[in-house]
Amino acid sequence: MLRDEEGILEPVLTEVRREETMALEDVHLDVLQNLEFAIVSVYRKQHALRDVEVMRALDALIDVYRAKARGHTPKGSQPV
Repeated sequence: MLRDEEGILEPVLTEVRREETMALEDVHLDVLQNLEFAIVSVYRKQHALRDVEVMRALDALIDVYRAKARGHTPKGSQPV
């Protein structure tokens, strides 16, 4: 077991425990607000935007981040 005799890790562990008990919306509010802003911005330019198109885009974004988290290349990605 990890021993933190000097108390160096305690602030980090406290933050991790706090985040574990918080809702996803609270922990990542800034990211969710940025996504919301992007969706609204596109809608203002393209009033024909439909919910299903937004959901497909969000699903694709989730797939990309899942693949990256696993160390894989996301589907459809082209090397730069």
